[in-house]
Amino acid sequence: MIKVIFLALLFSGLFFIALDVFKVPYIKSSKSVRSVSQKQNKKISALDLYLGSISERLAKHIHINEFKWEELYENLHAAEINLTPEQFRANAIVKSVFTGIFAIPFIFIFPLLVPVILIGSILIYRSEGKRITAKLALRREKIEAALPGFVSTVEKTLKHSRDVLYMIESFAMQAEDPLKQELLITAADMRSGNQETAITRLESRVVSPQMSDVCRGLIGIIRGDETSVYWASLGLKFSDENRQRLKRRAQKVPKKVRWLSVALLVCFMLIYVVVIISQIAGSVTVLFS
Repeated sequence: MIKVIFLALLFSGLFFIALDVFKVPYIKSSKSVRSVSQKQNKKISALDLYLGSISERLAKHIHINEFKWEELYENLHAAEINLTPEQFRANAIVKSVFTGIFAIPFIFIFPLLVPVILIGSILIYRSEGKRITAKLALRREKIEAALPGFVSTVEKTLKHSRDVLYMIESFAMQAEDPLKQELLITAADMRSGNQETAITRLESRVVSPQMSDVCRGLIGIIRGDETSVYWASLGLKFSDENRQRLKRRAQKVPKKVRWLSVALLVCFMLIYVVVIISQIAGSVTVLFS
């Protein structure tokens, strides 16, 4: 017990010494700066502030090659993570190292847990990269779910107008993020430059097969092609894919929920069985009395 207390005090002392060495600011000042710079009401824990301050200093010493930097920057921007590639990489390293440090006191307390903690620190580092992938996948899924409505709008508008900019802006007024955001960016891009180039940039930002089909049709309208049949078939295709997506989502329902549904059904059946048996028993009693 004395060993545990001693190691806990030693670890706390070293932690505060490290904060002083790295000149990590106080919690109140860090919260004020974060709230002003990020303009958000989300509560930030003291641990996140300390680790964030350390990662900001570490980011100055991290160098990423140009190709990976551009790729990571685009992914962070698309996932709406307000960090530079260096800060994001430093964040992952700091969180991983902070978790791994807990292995030091467990060497003296319970050595068998040391490999588990080290593996956990590695998994935390890898999970940071997966966080971007998960956010991008969710964002793409939201965009694809809203595309059938956009296709329907284009199909109806084609009957009286071939103005692609009007189609995009009119649908953006009723759409929800993130598709609304992408359409507004595209509309501004179309007003300031070449329309086909703006549509191509939209396709490259979203990176979705469905968005590629939509962009191909929009470019066809701009070039003056007859695309009414194309949009009609695209609407049917997207509606079918949307139904398939909903089926896949329903199949991902946790087994626990399914078992609860089965248990609820069994309870209802038992209620009916008890009522029927009680009625039969009552009728038999009256008959023999």
